[in-house]
Amino acid sequence: MTIIYLSSTYEDLKDHRRTVAEDLRKNRYEIIAMEDYVARDDRPVDACLKDVDRADIYVGLFAFRYGYIPPMEHGNPDGLSITELEYRRAVQQGKTCLVFLADEKGGWPQIHNDAWTGEGGHGAQIKRLREYLKTEKLSGFFSSPDHLARSLSGFPSVNRIK
Repeated sequence: MTIIYLSSTYEDLKDHRRTVAEDLRKNRYEIIAMEDYVARDDRPVDACLKDVDRADIYVGLFAFRYGYIPPMEHGNPDGLSITELEYRRAVQQGKTCLVFLADEKGGWPQIHNDAWTGEGGHGAQIKRLREYLKTEKLSGFFSSPDHLARSLSGFPSVNRIK
């Protein structure tokens, strides 16, 4: 069975994550998602990166939140979010990476926009990451959970690897 690692910030994309995971599970993929984690003796960043290692395909959802940044002493000298670390790990390992960006014109709630809220000063970081992904990956765009699920099911990489 093909294993897909589902990566994103959580609170702003939980409905999107649920819809995508349900759709992919119906199509007989094994999904690794942080919301399925149970208590264990791992740091969150270590657990996530181990699961990226196990996956066949990485699916990254990027909206307008940068996410949690583990401290430097947890092996994060560049001060990157777990979401960006997951993406970089998948690329480093040569995994198929399917990247989806929230549509900037899609009426995204400002409460989930780091540039608008000023939360942690992460607005510049998510903008930098989104710009990088737009230029380095043939990204899909989404405006709703259902739109995202339909977009993902149309990607040949997912349909080809069953």
